[in-house]
This record gives sequence, structure tokens and C-alpha cells, in this order.
Amino acid sequence: MRIAIVEDEEACRQQLLAYIHRYFLERPPIEVNTFLSAEAFLSAYTGKEDVVFMDIRLPGMDGMEATRLLHQKNPSLLVIFTTSLAQYAAKGYSVNAFDFLLKPVNYYDFSLKMDRAVEKLRASHAKTLCLKNKAEVTYIRAEDILYVEVLKHRAVFHTIRGDYEEYRPLYKIQDELSGLPFSLCNQCFLVHLRYVTRINSESVFLGKIELQISHSKKKTFLRDLNLYYANGGIQSCTN
Repeated sequence: MRIAIVEDEEACRQQLLAYIHRYFLERPPIEVNTFLSAEAFLSAYTGKEDVVFMDIRLPGMDGMEATRLLHQKNPSLLVIFTTSLAQYAAKGYSVNAFDFLLKPVNYYDFSLKMDRAVEKLRASHAKTLCLKNKAEVTYIRAEDILYVEVLKHRAVFHTIRGDYEEYRPLYKIQDELSGLPFSLCNQCFLVHLRYVTRINSESVFLGKIELQISHSKKKTFLRDLNLYYANGGIQSCTN
């Protein structure tokens, strides 16, 4: 999980850092970055962040305006406002804030908000696709997909439970799986990075399955794969 803290008050910034590390003590790896202003965060924003703790009253651009701009880039970004004034927090919902914390923040309130954020993220990763083929409808979980093979809009979803076919263009499949760890190894194969076991100059291997990797896609595919494993197998990818 990638978390950002946008807070100009040193004491509050350090307190949130301590709470985050306490909360995730026995959970998967996290990455936390801190920023003293909204402008600094917007300048460094990568699109990979999952949760942002945003102070509303900041020097320069305030947290409201920053959140409005962030949601133009990523509508699903979870922003939790921190503020000492409840009336400011209520206004946060006008820019689709996920939640808010009142200062001084106590750990009990923080953990409740963090529980909600983690559950929201977990639900978003539990993506299910609905496949329609003639008179049959099949539901498959994104986490069960090994790779998707697409040729002239005919898509074959190769999963751990079998293969399923549907006529669906590649760009629509990529849209549905956006934010999940899938990457193209060539123009026909969209691969779930979780199942990659090895790679060489010409092929990607998913156990005994061998898929050709194209020269044009290789650099991006290797970048996505390295990011995925560098972050403990939880890194989302964009295609």
C-alpha cells in the first residue's frame, strides 16, 4: 500500500507517521511519503498512491483545491482530510473526500478510518468480470486470470479454473482491469504479473505456459514486473 501525508505541521505529520507504522506493524509492506504543501505533493504525484492524508489548511493551495485536482486525475483515490475544525471537514465531501480526522488525532479514530480504507481497497481489488457468450453468462475473478489472449476482438480468458471466451476488444478489457497487476507482453497477451515465474529475451513463462514477448512491449513489461515484486507483490500497474 502506498500512503501520502500532506501536512505542514511537524507534530501532526510525525504523529500520523507513527500511527501508520503502528497500524501496519503486522500487515503487508507499505510505502509512506510526506509533503509539506499541496503543490509539492501534486508535483510528485505518480498515480500509484492508494491513500492520502490531506490537511485542509495548508500554505499556498489548500487541501480542498488539491483534492479536486487529484480526483480529476484519479477519481478513486482515497483522500482522508485532517483538520481541527469540523465545519471544514464537512465541506470535504463536496470534493469527494473519503473520510476525515479531527485534530488532535487519536489512534482509535485513526485505526477506524484506516480499517475503512483498507476494506475499500480490498474490495476494489476483488474485481469480478461478467462474460457473456451466446445464452451463457459466466463470472470470473480477476485474481484467477492467468492471461488474456485477444485476436480480432475474440478474447480468451485463461484462468486457473479453465478457459472462457467472449468477443470483447482489448482496450475494454484493459479498462476493466485498470489498476490491477496486468501488463501486455505483446499486442495479443495481457498477463497477470502474479503468475509470472520467469522471463528470457524472447518469452514470458507462467509455469509451463510460454508466451512470446515483443520488442516493443518488453521494456514496459519488465518495468511493471519489477515494480510489482519490488513492492511485495502488491503493486498496481497501468497498461
